[in-house]
Amino acid sequence: HIRTAIFGLEVSRVAVGGLRQRVLSLASESAGSLGFDPRVLFEGPVDAVPSTIATELLAVVREALSNVARHAHATQVEISVEAASDVVLRVADNGVGLPADRRADGHGLVNMRARATGLGGDVLLAAAAGGGTTIEWRVPVDSPEGGRRTP
Repeated sequence: HIRTAIFGLEVSRVAVGGLRQRVLSLASESAGSLGFDPRVLFEGPVDAVPSTIATELLAVVREALSNVARHAHATQVEISVEAASDVVLRVADNGVGLPADRRADGHGLVNMRARATGLGGDVLLAAAAGGGTTIEWRVPVDSPEGGRRTP
């Protein structure tokens, strides 16, 4: 909590258009196609995430929510963004889960993976035992591609 507060002070230009607000806006916009409001959680200095990472993360949030709306038949979605040494985005739903014959090379997943690997990270896709899917998109903040800001 202290580290989050310090980063919050250092990033005095946290504006309405910061990453936190932009993720909340995407979640709100998706409620119409989902039929419910996603739950959104944040941890760490999310608004201090370098813009190169933030731009890609927002595109992945948009794609993941679109996939849930089109394929999952979910009644709940949770979006979490964690900012620490890595920026971690998780989008978890309680839908029908992954089909047994799922294609790992679908355009959405290929794009998410490309956005992560371009920044030195990766994407993991997991099915929950009781149904549902979790996408974890992880990018290191201190990679040259991530453009880490020095304090």
